[in-house]
Amino acid sequence: MSYISAVGYATWFFRHDGTAVGTSWISTSDSRLKDDKKEITGAISKILSLTGMTYVIQSTRRAGLIAQDVEVVLPEAVVNAGTATAIDGTTIEDSLALDYNGVVALLVNAVKEQQEIIYSLSVRVSALENVKSS
Repeated sequence: MSYISAVGYATWFFRHDGTAVGTSWISTSDSRLKDDKKEITGAISKILSLTGMTYVIQSTRRAGLIAQDVEVVLPEAVVNAGTATAIDGTTIEDSLALDYNGVVALLVNAVKEQQEIIYSLSVRVSALENVKSS
């Protein structure tokens, strides 16, 4: 069973397997609504501890991260989704879900950290080239 809505050019639907589809998903992000803001540090090492995986869930191959792995390095991006039922009927208490917006924030800071390293190495290479050509 799917719940489908089409209004103008906007289309969204929720499928029976839990998949939600839409033309765009918007997250509240206004700074005025956020308290206790802290920059994510050590992002590169956190990213290096994660592994992108492919897996089968409800008979469909997907790709993503494993919530338990993310929880170790960025617990703010992991949400307790409550009780879930596995395909074999097993009840899973306190199943975990990911807020991929948090993962994106981690990736942004990892790229920034890498750029700082690249810039520093560029300066060193230029200095070494100048010494060699002197």
